[in-house]
Amino acid sequence: LRAAHAEDLTEYRTHPDVEPIPRLVVIIDEFATLAHELPDFLTALVAIAQRGRSLGVHVVLATQRPAGVVTDDVRA
Repeated sequence: LRAAHAEDLTEYRTHPDVEPIPRLVVIIDEFATLAHELPDFLTALVAIAQRGRSLGVHVVLATQRPAGVVTDDVRA
């Protein structure tokens, strides 16, 4: 974004001579275990997902036990 002098992805895409920004997909299996063992990381992960959405960051979470782990912040 800096090289194209763009503030966000929408502005970046208006420049005709720039390469498309690649997508980043983060896949987390056993999300319930991660949330239980590293609760501080969960907060950081939610923040990354919220800010990264406009830059093409996708987070895929998998768990067999979502009850009590998938909070409103995570759903959003």
